[in-house]
Amino acid sequence: MRIAFLLTLFCTSAFAAGVDSFTPQGAVRDVRQAKALFSEAMVRFGDPRLADPFEIRCGEEKGTGRWIDDKTWVYDFVRDVPSAASCQFDLKAGLKTLKGTPLPAAAFAFNTGGPEPGGPNQMLWPSSGETIDASQVFIVPFGAPPTLQSLLAKTRCEVEGIRERMPVTVLTPAERTKLFLGFFGKDTRSWPVNAEALRCQRPLPADTKVELVFDAGLAAANGLSLREPMRFEYRVRPKFTAWVGCERTRDKAACIPISPITLNFSTAVSLAQAKAAVLSSADGKQRWSPEPFSEQDIETIEDEAGKRIQQVSSMRFKPLFPESTTLRMALPANLRDEYGRVLSNAAQFPQTVKIDSFPALAKFAADFGVVERSVGVLPVTVRNVGEAAKAAATPPPPSGVMDKLADMAKRATGSEEKPAPAGLGLPYRQLNVNKEADILRWYLRLRQGAQAQENKDYRSASLLAKEAGAQQFRLPAPNDNQAAEVIGLPLPQSGLTIVEVESARLGQRLLQPVAPMQIAAGALVTNLSVHLRRGHDDALVWVTSLDKGWLVNAASISLLDCKGRLLASGKTDKQGIWQYGKALPAQRYDCPLFAFARQGQDVGFVASDWDQGIESWRFGVDTERERSQRSSLHAVFDRGLYRANETVSIKLLARERTAGGFGWLADAQLPNQVKLVHMGSDESVVLPVKWRSGAAELSWKVPAEAKLGSYSVQAERKQGKTISNLGEAGSFNVAEFRVPLMRGVLKLPVNPVAVDKLDAHAQVQYLAGGPAAGEKIKLRGVVRPMGGRNLDDFEGFDFSNGDVSPAVTRGAEDGEYQGGAGDTSLENVEATLDKAGGATLSLAGLPTLRGRLG
Repeated sequence: MRIAFLLTLFCTSAFAAGVDSFTPQGAVRDVRQAKALFSEAMVRFGDPRLADPFEIRCGEEKGTGRWIDDKTWVYDFVRDVPSAASCQFDLKAGLKTLKGTPLPAAAFAFNTGGPEPGGPNQMLWPSSGETIDASQVFIVPFGAPPTLQSLLAKTRCEVEGIRERMPVTVLTPAERTKLFLGFFGKDTRSWPVNAEALRCQRPLPADTKVELVFDAGLAAANGLSLREPMRFEYRVRPKFTAWVGCERTRDKAACIPISPITLNFSTAVSLAQAKAAVLSSADGKQRWSPEPFSEQDIETIEDEAGKRIQQVSSMRFKPLFPESTTLRMALPANLRDEYGRVLSNAAQFPQTVKIDSFPALAKFAADFGVVERSVGVLPVTVRNVGEAAKAAATPPPPSGVMDKLADMAKRATGSEEKPAPAGLGLPYRQLNVNKEADILRWYLRLRQGAQAQENKDYRSASLLAKEAGAQQFRLPAPNDNQAAEVIGLPLPQSGLTIVEVESARLGQRLLQPVAPMQIAAGALVTNLSVHLRRGHDDALVWVTSLDKGWLVNAASISLLDCKGRLLASGKTDKQGIWQYGKALPAQRYDCPLFAFARQGQDVGFVASDWDQGIESWRFGVDTERERSQRSSLHAVFDRGLYRANETVSIKLLARERTAGGFGWLADAQLPNQVKLVHMGSDESVVLPVKWRSGAAELSWKVPAEAKLGSYSVQAERKQGKTISNLGEAGSFNVAEFRVPLMRGVLKLPVNPVAVDKLDAHAQVQYLAGGPAAGEKIKLRGVVRPMGGRNLDDFEGFDFSNGDVSPAVTRGAEDGEYQGGAGDTSLENVEATLDKAGGATLSLAGLPTLRGRLG
């Protein structure tokens, strides 16, 4: 038997009995079951004998109805209700509730849709948003087959730029079948359901937006129609064109001879046709053949006959090409794209391709770098800058006697012309600085770049043109204008050297308006490698030598900000280390710190933002610099769950993370108020905070009307009208609950057989300890049939299931009790607990039932 403590509630309804809800209704998809929920009990729970409460009209669709509880009836269809079907459920006349209350007449209906384009779980071909052909055929499956007359009247094409309505043409059944065989194959089961094939009445203009529109009122043969218009957007593909591309020094310039020349197509063509294109010299003596950029650029498709075809959209001609010449690009005859279209701009081919001279180049490896002192050379690469050494001049004609006498007179008077220096290249300026302040100033100027005049290209602005200390030099002339040469510029033995090369030819080719182009770089010549690590409350600098990696002792250290202000200074120890034991000022992202190391004339430096690729966060190292981000607030509660009218006691702790662990927070960083925020409603209560030795105690009595749920403890600092949130310190919960004071155990006989009386033994104890002696208890009981018993060795058999009632004609569903007996309540039994907290209660008057009881 199963004994339960019961609480019974009786309530009445002031509303008339009826159907509270019925699903589905209206236009729906994927229907397999209909469900009705009644306001009152219609059948005794589990009784399968009541007939279906509805008259059902659903065409050829069949199903069965059943009650799943006393108020809920469902109708299961044999299959998913197909599209374009309508179902009607009418409440049977004279139907009454279990209490005998008659139900008013009611009817419910649904349908699985009309001729919606796309149909259930289908799609249009091509899909909305795709690119289409000018004479595209659309394959449109419908939820229900529309009538031909309605399809022609309610379908149209809207073309961008054309205001008139463009009707559609529907393919004949024979044309549609031929199209489906080629598109979907011979297996008709893979064909879309209720599909039509149609196209716009006229060819569509290239590269325009098109919408296929189905207007409201599109009717199907079943009488249903489209309720609202449906639109499907497409884009007509551009015309089939070809064009030549290449790299140029600037707009409208000729092609660079050292870069590939590309042949591009607006749509894919076969690889065989693309390879037939030829790039040749004007006289035809030199020819270049194209090739794909890579294997990934080749697309393989199958034609209607199943033949595999390789396609490409672009090809390239590899350099080197002769400079300052004109080439000829020719295409194969009858070139067609993947859609069979001929080239729309075929008249532009053969096309001439102009080739420029070799591009000018003057370039440093980087804008700034550190050069080891033992090297002392800064490399610069030049090419075709117009300063190549000229060939030896034509020998002068032999001089006569008078000429020799004139030369002797010039030498005697000192008026002889000096020979011009041969082999001079680009001019460049050079400035060397060795003091820390000067190095920092010029390093920042180099990073910022020269300031150009208004409407001038920044690359024409010079850093050193107006510097009095800058020296003027010229590069050695390269031997060949076509080849790139690397020239080493000698540098001073220490300090920062700024080098600026000037090229008129680069300015002519790259700048607009034309002006000499300035190429600047900086090199720090040193043998000192400087390292900087900044902590929360200190800083560490260590110095090693570049050539051998040895530790540098007694190097002078200077810490400067980006304005050149000295923050700290010192000397390295024998380990090459200098540690600054104080916190450095807050660092802005655009104002790094600089650590300089000096040993005699040798000086090196490092900036705090030289961390590309080695940022601290990449290695999980804390990088917080602001003190406010290093504070930690924690709320300790006497417990985590409270009821209304109880007091929440909180101890708030405030600490700061330091290099040595946790430290005290400064008074200016401590919160001066706490806000208790209810999570969900954002209602809040503000409590003042008074600190003593890094801790604060506060309390809050939960009001009787307080909202239940979680409360967040937010620390805040109020200064005037400004309130700063310092973060969450903790959270607690407010809820309604009862604290149990006793624990009871009830023991019954194990598996009693055919008894009319049971003795129940109760034992009750206080949770705090000890028996609940002298307390009164009451026991309520219910006898309930539990149905049959299944044994593993007898699959399909039920035991102790009672007699079979001939009145039950319909099988019960799984999990439903089959029978007519209900629960039987037993009389309440009261008793008083003895000194041990125990009592024996006798349950008499057990009913005689066949089968197992619970």
